[in-house]
Amino acid sequence: MQDAREYKGLAIVLSRTNYGEADRIIHFLTPEGVMSVIARGVRREKSKLRGGCEPFALNEVSVRSGKGLGSLRSARAHHLYERIIYNFEAMEVAADVIKLLQKVTRDHDDPQFFEILRQVLTELERTDNHQAVMLWAYLQVVGAVGTQLNLTHDSGGEALSAAEQYIYNTDEHAFVRQSGSQSYTARHIKLIRLAVAVDLATFLKVDEAADLLPLCLNYARIQLQQ
Repeated sequence: MQDAREYKGLAIVLSRTNYGEADRIIHFLTPEGVMSVIARGVRREKSKLRGGCEPFALNEVSVRSGKGLGSLRSARAHHLYERIIYNFEAMEVAADVIKLLQKVTRDHDDPQFFEILRQVLTELERTDNHQAVMLWAYLQVVGAVGTQLNLTHDSGGEALSAAEQYIYNTDEHAFVRQSGSQSYTARHIKLIRLAVAVDLATFLKVDEAADLLPLCLNYARIQLQQ
C-alpha cells in the first residue's frame, strides 16, 4: 500500500467536477504530474479553498495523497490570469491547450507539461499572437511525449534545402520535395525548429511570421495525431 504523503507547491486546474452537495473532484497539474484530489466543502461560499481551485490560475496547494484520491488541505491563488478570463480568444487557446494536456497526461507523466502550461498562461496575458502560442504549445507537447521530429532530412534522406519546397508525407513521417500553394519552405521549417528549441517568451519575439503560422500549425496538429 502506498504511504500517504504531503505535496506542497504550485498547481494549475486541469478539470473539476462537482461531487456531493458541496465538494469537488479536481485534477491539478503540478511539477510532479497530475494529482486528483477531493476538495471538501469547496463549493460553500465561505470555503477557504475556493480561491485556490479556479481555472486559469496558478495556485499554491497542500495535498495529502495516498491510495485513491488525495485530499486538498489548503489552496490559495498565487496568480490569477485575469486577462485570459476577459479575452474570449485567449481563453479558447488556454482551454484548447488544457484539453490537450488532459488527454496526453493519461498515458504520459512528465514535469515538462506543467511548465508548458504555465508558459502558455503567462504569455496569453501579454500577447495577442494566439496562433504562435498554439504552435509552440503543440510542438512542446509533441516533444514531451517522445515523438521524434525529422526536421533535417527529406523522405529520401537528403538534407532539407533552403532552395526547395516540400509537403509533409504522413506515411513516411518526413518532408517530400514538392512545390505548391501548401508547400513548406525553408522559412516554415526554420520557424518549426525554433518553436521546438526555445521557450515561449523567446519564440514570441520572432517578427514577420504571421503568414507562416497556419501551415506550421497544420504540421504540429499532424504530429499530435501520430
